[in-house]
Amino acid sequence: MEGPKPQRGGRTLSLGIVVDAALAAISIGSTAAFDAIISLPAIVTYLSYGTPVAFVLLRRLRGQPLGKPACCT
Repeated sequence: MEGPKPQRGGRTLSLGIVVDAALAAISIGSTAAFDAIISLPAIVTYLSYGTPVAFVLLRRLRGQPLGKPACCT
């Protein structure tokens, strides 16, 4: 029996898209606003996956234990 699947950046990606669209609405019609709307989801995806990797790397460099994954507790 499988447990619930963890959300991996879905909320962060959605929030980034909404904020970016709201900011771009100020200057509708400009190329910069269109480019920002197109590029932000990719940037937010990189950040949402990069943040846990950075924290795990930091814990490993400090010699701290990583703990058990959420699926195994």
